[in-house]
Amino acid sequence: MRRCQACCSNRALRDVVDDTFNAITVDGECSTNDTVMLLANGASGITIDQTNYEAFTDAVARGLPRLALGIVRGRRRSDQADQPSP
Repeated sequence: MRRCQACCSNRALRDVVDDTFNAITVDGECSTNDTVMLLANGASGITIDQTNYEAFTDAVARGLPRLALGIVRGRRRSDQADQPSP
């Protein structure tokens, strides 16, 4: 079952990342050097399989937009810090 869990979590991440992290642009360019990973150690005891895959994907989909926006906002703050003071 562990192999299926890895397969399901990998698929969930791939399903969601196109609309979040892969949609990030800074200065009109997509970054080619970013990485997103989904890590799990099994401590929760929850098994991800086809019966709860949709709920798991929904949970991933709720979390990733906030993280992706944080990257964009962080980049904007960094750009502003590089600007000279008026």
